[in-house]
Amino acid sequence: MSLKRTTLTEIQKREICTYARNNKRTRAQYVDWIEEKWHVRVNESTITRILQTTERRLGSETISPNTKRHKPVTYPELELALKEFVLDYQHRTVLSDALLIEKAKMIADGLDIPRDALQFSSGWLHKFKDRNGIRQQKLEGEASSADEAAIANALPLLRERCSNYPLERIYNMDETGLFYRLEPDRTLATKRLAGRKVNKERISIALCANADGSHKLKPLIIGKFEKPRCFKNIKIQSMPMTYRNNAKAWMITSLFQEWIREFDHQVGLKHQGQRVLLLLDNCSSHKLDGLTLRYTDVHFLPPNTTSKIQPMDAGVIMSFKRHYRRSHVRLLLRYVEAGNRAEDLRMDILQAIRFIIQAWGEINPEVVRNCWWHTKTD
Repeated sequence: MSLKRTTLTEIQKREICTYARNNKRTRAQYVDWIEEKWHVRVNESTITRILQTTERRLGSETISPNTKRHKPVTYPELELALKEFVLDYQHRTVLSDALLIEKAKMIADGLDIPRDALQFSSGWLHKFKDRNGIRQQKLEGEASSADEAAIANALPLLRERCSNYPLERIYNMDETGLFYRLEPDRTLATKRLAGRKVNKERISIALCANADGSHKLKPLIIGKFEKPRCFKNIKIQSMPMTYRNNAKAWMITSLFQEWIREFDHQVGLKHQGQRVLLLLDNCSSHKLDGLTLRYTDVHFLPPNTTSKIQPMDAGVIMSFKRHYRRSHVRLLLRYVEAGNRAEDLRMDILQAIRFIIQAWGEINPEVVRNCWWHTKTD
């Protein structure tokens, strides 16, 4: 029996454009892929028309992969941290100008940048967005104050859930991206210097700790390759972290479910079988289907709230990245002082993993406690 021809939804058309961008195929192969995925049949001419709209359909991504060069910024660490925040949260919440400015102030405080060093004005934000290819996108529906309303609605339930557990048995896990080879983009010099190509090799890291900071679980690090050459003769499984991989170095459902099963086992041992509460954002990879957790109750934070009420994002991840960047800069300094050119440094993922382990170890319980307090979840 032949398949019924049907009109594709806008979401399906966008997914086709995304698939085609990452998988070069013939029109006939795209037709077969659509039939296998959605059990519908379309003409090759339909594929052609859809792919002609790729730039428009995928233009809703907040970050453009090809941004223009601009003059160096005064505080590159702030620039990088705010950009990474946008990358992490553009698909999770509505990122308004007010929210970005507030986040920039929080980052500046964490970096010990003097309060009067920058004016976080609309002009400053406009230049930041222009430098990083960030543009305003029209959202379907009404979302003008969705974040504040969602937070106001979410906090009472969250506080009620948390009130049933002591602080040591309330956990939060969050993922973040890390450009692990990225070096500072500003230099002090007596003359204009030529720019260098920016290395944007990215990995993902999942960090988890409890509310009083007494239990930090080992990081989950997600790279692109299963066995990088730098892992040769290294007992990677003996290091205090878990390494996994996929083509885009992202958290996917299978990795999340592996992680949460191990989390359930670890907290069961830590708290002698008492149940714990785990706070998670509503990322699409965070699926519990088919899982039985013996010691873990999960509370999903609503959409448009995690950028403000998720404890790990209230300063823990920023502090972690600050420690990581410090180690990276020190390595770069030693390399240059040995007579080498900075652009010749080829830091591999093994060195990045060592810096990640060190940076996570330097996050003390007080930092974690303060970040939980700032979210007002207790």
